[in-house]
Amino acid sequence: MSSSPNRNKLFLMMVLEIAIWGAWQPKIFPYMG
Repeated sequence: MSSSPNRNKLFLMMVLEIAIWGAWQPKIFPYMG
């Protein structure tokens, strides 16, 4: 793989963000209405 560390870091952050959203959405939906 010839991907730069910067791109790797960006991908990791995106995965982490999606994981956080997946854990938060069920808890936040009832409050949103």
